[in-house]
Amino acid sequence: MREFALFLKSLLRIIYFVRGVIFGLIVFLVIFAFLIAELENIPLADAFYFTFITALTVGYGDIAPKTDFGRIISILIAVDGFIIFGMIVSVANRALKIAVQQEKQQQSKKGR
Repeated sequence: MREFALFLKSLLRIIYFVRGVIFGLIVFLVIFAFLIAELENIPLADAFYFTFITALTVGYGDIAPKTDFGRIISILIAVDGFIIFGMIVSVANRALKIAVQQEKQQQSKKGR
C-alpha cells in the first residue's frame, strides 16, 4: 500500500508540473467541438460527444464529418487526443519509476 501512495504522490506532482500543457490541449478540444458544431451544423452536445470520442480514438462512427474542413478538424482532434493520452501514459510511467526508486532507497536505508 505504501508503494501505491508513493506512486500517487509522484503522479500528482508530475501532473501539477505539466498541468498547463494538458489544460491547453483540453482547451483546443473544446474549441474544436465548437468548430465541428458550426461546420457540420450539429447540436453542440453532439459536437462535444464527437470530439471526445474522436480524441479517445474510439470513433464509434455514429457521427461523422461531412465537410472537408470538418474532416481536417477531426484529424486535429485525433492528434490532440494522441498527445494528451501519450502525455498521461508518460507521466504515469515516470511517476512509477520515481516511486520504485524511492522504495528502493527506503529499503536500503532499513537494511543498514
